[in-house]
Amino acid sequence: MGAGDAGLITRAAVRNYGRYRPIHPEGFGYFAVSVFAVTGTVTTDAILAAMPHGQYSTCRAEHLLAEFTVLPTAIAEPDMTAEVAALQSVHFDVLLMPPDLLAIRHVDPIDDAVLATACAEALAGDVARLLVVFGRRYPNPFR
Repeated sequence: MGAGDAGLITRAAVRNYGRYRPIHPEGFGYFAVSVFAVTGTVTTDAILAAMPHGQYSTCRAEHLLAEFTVLPTAIAEPDMTAEVAALQSVHFDVLLMPPDLLAIRHVDPIDDAVLATACAEALAGDVARLLVVFGRRYPNPFR
């Protein structure tokens, strides 16, 4: 995981909410943050070289899965670098527990700052838990 600041994680989760609306069964969305997995074919160095973050943290998959729902996903950004494009097979989104979705429906559109404010407090517990699961931060040697 790259971002280690609770505010950055919350903003990313709120930003990603709208991207999940088309697949949410009730048309809401999912509050999610990106992570990458190290596998036999994708190394830590490959991931770190592609990440823009100056720091990172790691955890074992079983620890993350014990605490959160994780979806295999892909990044669909037109300005994606070749390094990030090469990592799509190991990209995942960690779902944070949403606040009361019926209560926030009235604050759409998704990019409205009111939504971010309404959700930040509700997501704070899961964001804190996510930071604990990932633990210690390390400097990204490629930044």
